[in-house]
Amino acid sequence: MKKNKIDIWDKSKYTYAKKKYRADAFFYPHGCFGYCYRGNIYDDQGTAIGDYATNDSCWIEDTFLISFG
Repeated sequence: MKKNKIDIWDKSKYTYAKKKYRADAFFYPHGCFGYCYRGNIYDDQGTAIGDYATNDSCWIEDTFLISFG
């Protein structure tokens, strides 16, 4: 299993760049879906443009513009 997974849905319009996009985060205890954290990635207009999965919460904060509620 990969440590981190990013899926940008429209690769012709959006390219992955660190700290460029906003994201939300959902916690799944015990990695029941293979990862502990999953979320959606959003552009500046708030449109979902992709999703991600990881087991590393620090990676989420380092990669996206995010605030944990």
